[in-house]
Amino acid sequence: MAAWAGQLKEGAERPRGEDEPWATFMRPIPRIRPPVSPAGLSATPAEARARWEADGFRYPLYQYKLCNLVQAKGGWCRPLCSFEPLN
Repeated sequence: MAAWAGQLKEGAERPRGEDEPWATFMRPIPRIRPPVSPAGLSATPAEARARWEADGFRYPLYQYKLCNLVQAKGGWCRPLCSFEPLN
């Protein structure tokens, strides 16, 4: 088991493996609608855009790409929690 894997919430794992770097943490800003001209919209896969919308557009789009998420129990993906590692 990788060192960081023991620091994730119980039952969570990283879908992409440990070689991909984590995105930096961002302060969540819940919104009713997306910001005007969000950066990276055209380069973001549809499933990441759907997660972004379902989460109230709280973080920048790149946070919802699979490489920046943790797969929790039940198979759904979520952003890292503040106590989980960045390495």
